Amino acid sequence: PRWVNSFRYGLTRIKEETAGLRTSNAVTFRFISDFNALTASSGRIVPTHNFVDDMSYTAGGHTLQFGTNIRRTRIPRFTNAVSFHTATTNGSWVSLVGRRYMPGRSTCTTPGCTAVPAVSPSFAAVWADSFIPLLGIVSQASARYNYNRDGSTLPNGVSVRREYGSNEYEFYLQDSWRLRPNLTITFGARYGVYSPPFETNGLQVSPSISLGEWFDQRGRNAAKGIPSNAIAPFTIDLAGPANGRKGFYAWDWNNWAPRASFAYSPQFSDGWLGWLTGNGKTVIRGGYSVVYDRIGQALATQFDAVGSFGLSTSLTSPFGVNNETNPAIRFVNINTLPPTLPAAPPGGFPQTPPIGFGVIASSIDDTITTPYTHSFNFVVGRELPGDLAVEVAYVGRRGKNLLIRRDIVPINNLVDPASGMDYYTAARLVIQAAAGIPSGAARSAYAGIANVPYWQNLFPDANLGLGLTATQEVARR
Repeated sequence: PRWVNSFRYGLTRIKEETAGLRTSNAVTFRFISDFNALTASSGRIVPTHNFVDDMSYTAGGHTLQFGTNIRRTRIPRFTNAVSFHTATTNGSWVSLVGRRYMPGRSTCTTPGCTAVPAVSPSFAAVWADSFIPLLGIVSQASARYNYNRDGSTLPNGVSVRREYGSNEYEFYLQDSWRLRPNLTITFGARYGVYSPPFETNGLQVSPSISLGEWFDQRGRNAAKGIPSNAIAPFTIDLAGPANGRKGFYAWDWNNWAPRASFAYSPQFSDGWLGWLTGNGKTVIRGGYSVVYDRIGQALATQFDAVGSFGLSTSLTSPFGVNNETNPAIRFVNINTLPPTLPAAPPGGFPQTPPIGFGVIASSIDDTITTPYTHSFNFVVGRELPGDLAVEVAYVGRRGKNLLIRRDIVPINNLVDPASGMDYYTAARLVIQAAAGIPSGAARSAYAGIANVPYWQNLFPDANLGLGLTATQEVARR
């Protein structure tokens, strides 16, 4: 028949579960194996509904094909990896980083300090990391809190549950044209549109601004000498279709994927071409195509693995507040946390990420477009005597718009408007100038370093009033 239609429906269902051993909060001893493995429980179900319809029409040397492939996926999953609090005996978290009572140090004034040999300064870190656990000083408490969409806090230990969905639509048209018995050309195009992933219950958040535009603006400002703190802070708010708002990123409607190929078998019966090709024993093939990636589900799962800002938070007790003599932070048992555990901050949206050292928040760039690949190949095959064959091929791939995970707030390459010098150039100059000065050298060793206008103009107070210029003080660091 000239017309043939094929319709297929398929359901692929994958279920995975991992039963972890952790069921409660825990106290750990740094650099010592846990009494019980603190492994998390997790699981997911991946049901994919696939609807495929292919239509083909044959006329003469042409075989025309067109059709569609539609996929619907909803993935419920759970994990308690971020559902428990933890505390540890961290020698670096107490005041004076665990060295207050180290023999030989001026702060060690108890009678026993002079009765034993002084600890070498090169061994100080090992002393602190051994002495603090030995005393049972539970110095660092880390809290994990998870929130519902309405801002209420999930009970401690309750698994975090999400269900991310995606819909994918693909359509194609191609023609396989047999020009000659030994030459066939195939060409066509595929069009795909893939929904951004979405959390079906509305447990989805995104920044109030475009992170891609924010990143570009930060770079433009730096080139003009404008620091990052001149950009207004952004907020994190509920997002996604379940909340009637925009998704992680916009739909990409430009996913056109052309493709073409040929297969040719030379038919030379004599001459050197006949000897070379074997009169039908050689085949030459080549092809080119554009292939688009499916990024939605993997991207959403990776982003949400450690909790979205506003829906999950991790807080640590303040550094250096307690010392070895505080009885409240002594070890009781492996499930009793010290009272220094931070309390849960208020929930609800919108939320503004705090500004300060050590604050890390993750999100998805809303300017993402679908990654794609140019694939191409050229193949020559030759049948040889003795049931042998040889084939030589060139296969290439070039990826475009590929995804990366990056820090969008690295050290800003701020330009000094007065001198025109940028941060990286200024930093390189002081590093080179101080390269021959040994670590721990006296302040006077840096007095001969020439001033760099960048540091003098932007950081004049870095001189500390101790005899060195701002440039020289920066070089000491």
